[in-house]
This record gives sequence, C-alpha cells and structure tokens, in this order.
Amino acid sequence: MLLVSALVGAGGAGSASATDEPTGWVVVLKDGREDPEKLSEEQAGPLSVRVRHIYRSALRGYSVTATAQQAARIRADPRVASVTPDRVVHGADGENARQRPRQPVAFGEDLHREWHLFRTDAVRKAPGGGLTAHRPATVGVAVLDSGVDLDSPELNSEFGINCTESPHPADVYGHGTAVAGLIAARNNGGEVLGVAPGTKIWSVKVLGEDNSGTLSSIICGIDWVTANARAKNIRVANMSLLGPVAEEPEHQAIRAMTRAGVVTTASAGNGPFDFGPAQPAGFPEVLTVTAKDVHSRPWRNSGFAVREREIRHTISAPGVDIYVKTLPTNGFGCDNLGPGLCTTSGTSYSAPIAAGVVALCISSGQCTGSPAEIIQTVRRHAREHHLETDRRYGGSPALGDKYYGHLVWAGRY
Repeated sequence: MLLVSALVGAGGAGSASATDEPTGWVVVLKDGREDPEKLSEEQAGPLSVRVRHIYRSALRGYSVTATAQQAARIRADPRVASVTPDRVVHGADGENARQRPRQPVAFGEDLHREWHLFRTDAVRKAPGGGLTAHRPATVGVAVLDSGVDLDSPELNSEFGINCTESPHPADVYGHGTAVAGLIAARNNGGEVLGVAPGTKIWSVKVLGEDNSGTLSSIICGIDWVTANARAKNIRVANMSLLGPVAEEPEHQAIRAMTRAGVVTTASAGNGPFDFGPAQPAGFPEVLTVTAKDVHSRPWRNSGFAVREREIRHTISAPGVDIYVKTLPTNGFGCDNLGPGLCTTSGTSYSAPIAAGVVALCISSGQCTGSPAEIIQTVRRHAREHHLETDRRYGGSPALGDKYYGHLVWAGRY
C-alpha cells in the first residue's frame, strides 16, 4: 500500500475568497520577549477567532482559525513576522569504532518475513549459532505520526502530546504504531522485531483519525519535541509524512528542533518524484530516506534527489514488502497476513528503519557532535560498507541522475 502525503493549498493572507470562510493560519512572531499566548490574546481576541496552538520552543507564534480578512488584520500588526495558510498533511506512507553487546533473539520471534532486519545487519547470525539483535538504544525516539498504541506490550512507549482534534490521545488509525514497531518493537517473542528493540518511543500525535493533519499540528509536535528533547533524552525524531510545498514556518521549527540536538529522519515520499521542493524531505537539516527492495534496487515509486543540496542528506533503507504490525482494526488496510499484520511498501517504512539505526549509532558513541555531523556519520558508514564489500552491499546509490543513497547499515553498532 502506498502512503503518499499531500498538501491542500490555500490562498494568501491578503486575498479573501468569495465567501471568506474561516480557515487555518500559522502566525509567526518577530523576535522579542513578549509571550506568544499574551500576543495571541491581543491580536486574535478582538477578532473573536479561535486560537488552536501556542508555539514557544520551535518558533514563537500560534495557530488560529480565521477568515482571510481577519488573518490580514493580524498580519498588519508590526510584531508579526508572517501569517501562513494552514495546510492539510497526510501520512507518507577521529572516531573509535565500538560495538555494543547484542542479545539473542527471543524464542517465538518470527523473522522469516522481516528481510529488512537481515539486509541492514540489525539481526545477524551469532558465532556459536542462533541469531542476535541489538539491545535498546540509550536515547529516545519521537514518532510524529498518527500516534502510537500506548497499550502494546511490544512497545516501550509513552505519551508525549496530542496536537490533533481527535479526542483519542493514542493511535486509532494505525500508521504511527506500525512505524514505531519498525524502530523499536521489543525482543520479547512477539510478532515483529524492531531495529533497536525496546528503545523508548515518544508518541507525538500530529495526524488524526483519518491519517491527516495540518501544518499547525505538525509544528505543534515539533515544538513539543524541541521543548522536551533535553529533559526526556529525545535525540531522534521520525517524520513519515510529506507535503509537496516547503513552508517556511515548518522549516524554522525543524531548524530549532535540530539546534536542540535532535536528528530528524524523514520519508522521501512516494511518487516517484524529486523530493527537493517537498517538506520536510527537502529541508537540508533532515536525513531523508528513500526506499529499496529486497534486491537492493531503488523502489520504482520512491522519491529521489537530483541536486547536490538534497544528495548531501539522502540515504536509503528497505521499504518494499516490509512486514509490520499495527492495530487489529486499522485505517490503511493492514490485514493481508491477519488482523493488524501485513506486508506493505513505502518510504513511510524506510524512514523509521533509518531512525532506529541513527539511535543505535548515537548509543554506540560513534555518532557524536551536532545532528548534521551525526547524519554525515551514518551516511559515511553506509558508503564505507558498500565499498568494503566490493559494492555488493546496498546496490547502486543512483540510477542515472536520480540519487537514492547508500543503504543504511546497522551492523557497525
């Protein structure tokens, strides 16, 4: 199943539609010391419009439901930097090498469908026989998605924030739960195994019950991660969602989350298309992940890079016929192998595989420095393994002028 994201456009702040119906807007304030909540009351209160989110960490501002004319009045305030139309978003579908001790794969784990674990060396044969898997990463991973099944015994998950209109804080669609399982499903004899089994997952719900969200809800999630990264030891954020228009407020928020020490892994998107103009895939601060199949060939529907600007932050991961476990009743038809069990394809699933690898690299002490340095370390390890195996590992990183990146490698950590 392809989980491709889309954005629905809206008019500018100064151009009212014929009916001027209320819609969403993201208000970014200029640098200053005034509290965003106080300013939202001053600017939006007299207009009798609804303020939805207050942003304090990733950027300073708020989101509001208003007509275009009301948004233009807010924009006229000299303390406002920008007013951007809210948009609908859907789930996308000198170094000392040190390896952390692995653990035996628990009895009952059924790995014959989870080819991605073997291809990336997340699971490997032990010298004395049997299979081994990684231990939990020592850092947390935030999953910005449709939420996570907080009651699943296979996930070490905790609620972060619900940025949607849904009254349910946990996942009811299923996409976020599948993503979280690929990153960190426990090594407990269950039906799936994560790249970094048992790693702490923080549920950041930015997509609602129909797997759609808004620019404002995405920024709300990024704002929460930025504010809590240090206290909750969140070092990785996965965003398996995509929009074709790069909005500056989201880019500003991503930059702030990056400054907070968080590495963002993002889906390249399902198309195929050049992901350069898309968000967050096209932002240079993120590690953008394309999809490859079991033969290490680029997936025909994967997004790809063309320009050097995007090539520099691109990597690939398995993303075709990926075995996932989600909710028994879910919104994306994952049931071809039983309730909540299926094989599915998309860059939505390659991104979390890379997120698990990044968390392991940080935990091993081999990924240090800024998020930008960590991204380049993970990319370098993938490239070096490709060359050390005489180019047998990972397949070609490019097809013509379409760049997909080297296959991410968990075996070093």
